[in-house]
Amino acid sequence: MTGNVEFLHKAKAFACFLLDRGHKLISEGHMHGGDTPYSLFEGIGGMVHLFFDMTDPANARFPAHEL
Repeated sequence: MTGNVEFLHKAKAFACFLLDRGHKLISEGHMHGGDTPYSLFEGIGGMVHLFFDMTDPANARFPAHEL
């Protein structure tokens, strides 16, 4: 969104980190997985929205805010 390539690389690195190691770190207790693993704020649901927002950042919105 800012046009700064540095932020794009950081966002891609963070998404790759979550995709590759998120479940392992949560299961080992190194990262808090949340009490509700499918929630938008603590779990996989939030990660899914993050990945979808990264495919088209110009149209990123807060999940279900328009309802």
